[in-house]
Amino acid sequence: ENQDACNTSPAREPLALTVGSTTRNDERSSFSNFGTCLDIFGPGSSITSAGIESDTDLAVLSGTSMATPHVAGAVALLMQKGIENVKEEIVRRATVGTLTGVGNGSINKLLYAGEIGPTNAPTPEPPTIAPTPCPDSTVIVEIQTDDYPLETSWTLTNECTGEVQADISQGQYTAEIT
Repeated sequence: ENQDACNTSPAREPLALTVGSTTRNDERSSFSNFGTCLDIFGPGSSITSAGIESDTDLAVLSGTSMATPHVAGAVALLMQKGIENVKEEIVRRATVGTLTGVGNGSINKLLYAGEIGPTNAPTPEPPTIAPTPCPDSTVIVEIQTDDYPLETSWTLTNECTGEVQADISQGQYTAEIT
């Protein structure tokens, strides 16, 4: 229509959420209404939509009738979150000052439907605990017996790897471990 929205109905109704249309270049669409009764702009030029030829037909359409469903979807998302004054919230969340040629008296606010503010970051995976490093060391094993070597045996186990380093049978007093 390309006229002052305050001269049309229902756009002039203060309780209505009145939507103007923009192009992919963030300009007011040439057919879009403008003026102080406009609350927000949304994408409305060259929008891929459902066609009428079949259940799978697509059509590229332009109009505030294409911009309004974008705003309606954002409204639905806010209502789902329990926000009561969605008109105020839609306008508050809008991107300000990015549009050109908005028309006399128009608000320069483009629909923003994403999350705002800090969002909960995903919970990170717990860190992998690095194994305690096993320093190279020399181990000296001294065995004292009561002169009964046939009753004495011992095992040396590497606590870092769990490997048996030496398994000394009864009666043997020396072992070389590398």
